[in-house]
Amino acid sequence: MATLEVCDRPSCCSSACCGGDPAAARFEADLAWLESQGVAVRRCPQADAADGPVVCVEGRVVSRAGYPTRAQLAAWCGVEEKPAAGCCAAACCG
Repeated sequence: MATLEVCDRPSCCSSACCGGDPAAARFEADLAWLESQGVAVRRCPQADAADGPVVCVEGRVVSRAGYPTRAQLAAWCGVEEKPAAGCCAAACCG
């Protein structure tokens, strides 16, 4: 399975959601999801990551600014992103 490295500003906690940035909170949830899929997620604090995290997969930089989406992370790591289960077979309700 792939190894993903995230170099980002240090946070006061592991959730990185204290600053009220919904994108950061979503990204943290997506990283937890990747780990549950068997991807090794490593962190390296980087004080000058002002534009968001630098994300590397297998040592190759794949993103330098902003928070990647779950779909991007899944594609880069070779993980199948399964659609969310809904209340019916159509799964249109999320």
